[in-house]
Amino acid sequence: MKKSYRLLIVEDDALTVETIKYMLQLAPFASEVSSVADGKAAMETVRRNKPDAMILDLMLPEMRGQDVLKELDADPIFKGFAVLINSTSADLAWTKKEIQECKNLRVDIASRPCSHEELISKLGKLLNA
Repeated sequence: MKKSYRLLIVEDDALTVETIKYMLQLAPFASEVSSVADGKAAMETVRRNKPDAMILDLMLPEMRGQDVLKELDADPIFKGFAVLINSTSADLAWTKKEIQECKNLRVDIASRPCSHEELISKLGKLLNA
C-alpha cells in the first residue's frame, strides 16, 4: 500500500490547480490534496490542518508566496516543513535569494512550466517518498 500525504496547493489560477492535481495522480505515492487561492488563506490552512507539504505559487493575492515562506520559516512549529515552489518567477535571482534565506524549511523549485515527472520527483524528494 502506498503511503499517503496531505498536500496543500497554494495557487490563484484554477486551471493550474487542476493541472497540478492531475499531475499528482501520476505520482507513485498517494495524496490527499486541498487548495487555497491566496497566501493569507495558505497560512490559516497550514496552521489549522498541518499538511505534509505545500506546493506554492509566488505571485499571489493577499500575501505573496515569499511572505508565506518567511512566515513559515520564522515559526519553529514548521521546522522541516516541505515547500515546493511552482511559479513562473521561481528562477529569478531575487526569488532564489529569498528562498535560500529559508533556514528551517525544506524548499525546492519546480519552475513553471514543468513536467509532471519533475514536479513529482522534486515533491517526492521533499517528502522522502
